[in-house]
Amino acid sequence: MTTQVGFLIAFLAGLLSFLSPCVLPLIPSYLSLVGGVSFQDLRSPGVSRLRVFVRTLFFVFGFSLVFVALGLLFSGTAGFLGGAARIIDIAAGSLIILLGLNFAFDFWKLLNVEKRFHLRRSPAGTAGSLLLGMAFAAGWTPCVGPILASILFLAGTSGRILQGSLLLVSYSAGLGLPFVLAGLFFSLFLPQAEKLKHHLNHIRIASG
Repeated sequence: MTTQVGFLIAFLAGLLSFLSPCVLPLIPSYLSLVGGVSFQDLRSPGVSRLRVFVRTLFFVFGFSLVFVALGLLFSGTAGFLGGAARIIDIAAGSLIILLGLNFAFDFWKLLNVEKRFHLRRSPAGTAGSLLLGMAFAAGWTPCVGPILASILFLAGTSGRILQGSLLLVSYSAGLGLPFVLAGLFFSLFLPQAEKLKHHLNHIRIASG
């Protein structure tokens, strides 16, 4: 696989994570929490888009930090294994196939265990948005987990720290860019998201 194709796959994987059944329906709640505004204010043209935009950027930066750190860990560890690389490639490929099949058909219920952070009020300022993004990454949902795991294994099998890190940067961009655009153009995003909700099952199967 060429490097450019790998980056494209990672970006598309991030986009599919955004469109997954347990992320897309929660986008309005995340944007409201991150932006420090109510859902109704988020829909209002008078709300400060700049504040929502800046805080969403910090939220995206927060989960990107965690994902890239994981990419560094996976690619760096694989680099030390030397002659076992071929065995690792086969094992990682087999696991990715298993994760994809489970994503499509949901036969391994154990992977549906998740950790979510429940906050009663919006985090304070950009620092709070950054921490919320890191919490989002640390408590990934079952929809994000299998796709992210596949990209992490792809980073690990590359055996190169820089390439592995850039793969996770691409993944984070695919997941983060729609977050930012949704915050900027929420009134346009909301009706489109409602239409997509009717196709979430098809998106899940295609992602698998």
